[in-house]
Amino acid sequence: YKDKRIPSNPGWFSLTVTGTTFIVIGMALSVQVIDGISQERRLVFYGTDKPRMFWLQPAGRRIGDQEFDGFAYNQIKTDYITSWKSSGLKSGCYRRVWFAVAFSIGVWVM
Repeated sequence: YKDKRIPSNPGWFSLTVTGTTFIVIGMALSVQVIDGISQERRLVFYGTDKPRMFWLQPAGRRIGDQEFDGFAYNQIKTDYITSWKSSGLKSGCYRRVWFAVAFSIGVWVM
């Protein structure tokens, strides 16, 4: 830095905005593909008693390079959502996945 000041080149701002926009578009395409190949079901409880959800996680869970502490959690729930991958892939799904990945990575490299 000259004189302890950040250089003021207006080109960097436009590249940052353009790159961020394209990465968001690539992520949106990926989300659209995931949404298209998954199914979800919303379960709603209609009753006088309120069911409780309990989540217990043992200590020392290792996923990748992260280790998670144990915890217990409970909350009154009246609805919840389950989702799973559809059994059959729609046509053009693979093309859209590779386009979204290539678009996101290509623009990030740019």
